[in-house]
Amino acid sequence: MNPEPTTDDLKEVLRELFHTAILAEVTDGRLRLHPLRILQAVKSIMGLNLGAPNTELLNWTRAYVESFPTFPAEELKIRILPARKNISYDNLARAIQAQDRLRLEEELGYLAGAASAEQLLEFLLEQSLLQAPAAFLFVWSALRMVRFLGPENSSKVLRISALQLLSDDGFSQEGPPADPFLVFECRGALGQLRQESFIRERTIQSNAAHLEEWLDSGRIPADSRPGTVRASVEALAQTYLKTPAGIDPAAFAAVSGSSPRRWIWDFLSALPKEYLAPELILCLDAGRALLKASPPAEAAAIGYALGENLKRISHA
Repeated sequence: MNPEPTTDDLKEVLRELFHTAILAEVTDGRLRLHPLRILQAVKSIMGLNLGAPNTELLNWTRAYVESFPTFPAEELKIRILPARKNISYDNLARAIQAQDRLRLEEELGYLAGAASAEQLLEFLLEQSLLQAPAAFLFVWSALRMVRFLGPENSSKVLRISALQLLSDDGFSQEGPPADPFLVFECRGALGQLRQESFIRERTIQSNAAHLEEWLDSGRIPADSRPGTVRASVEALAQTYLKTPAGIDPAAFAAVSGSSPRRWIWDFLSALPKEYLAPELILCLDAGRALLKASPPAEAAAIGYALGENLKRISHA
């Protein structure tokens, strides 16, 4: 019988999978399910109980990351250009706004020779908050993985993160997206972002407020949804699964209301491995992030919203 992985073992496994995930060749229609995003979500969920790593979840994650074809590592490299006058983040911002790939790669090449990769990643995060929700979710996942694994990994995700901003999935002038799951994910990510510190703190937080305003109709209201934390937890066992076989709702209902994030871990621990799916992982991680960033009084409302989103993705 193999021993359970230690925290150091877990970090090494995640580091290994990170290097595979960033090479994944992902079609446009699956960018929201990019293996880098799933890996970051699994890492955060694992953090709920580092004393007992979920080996089945880790094995599923490895299989998911390795299921994608990969492109050559050379394609990740940024062609660093010699210094010139008027190197500016503004030039890169204009290339993003114009959706001009050639100009974006050129400006990135100039800046990569003058600024650290982590500074550039923060700038891309700043721009993604103004550009498109899906791009924000990807760049935020990339930056969080880099912060976990160390700044030496920054350059590996810089180019792929920049290209995520060349998307037609931008902000609609008609209001927030019709996809409630996207709203839920963005709320969770913004909750995390508000608790972090950045080199470009003022602009990032200002742009985060812009995204929050755009998502205003997707806000989770406190105390305006039915049920309690325990009722919400019990409902999760019935709403996500197409069959309740092998699931004991009472196990979820027994979770202490003083630590509602723990029921996300319990839910995954009790879940048969055939039900693991990338959408499920992203949804649970968004709920985890919202619970961490919100006052206890909002736990029941978040639990209800989590259950509703699990229902949506299970019937998609």
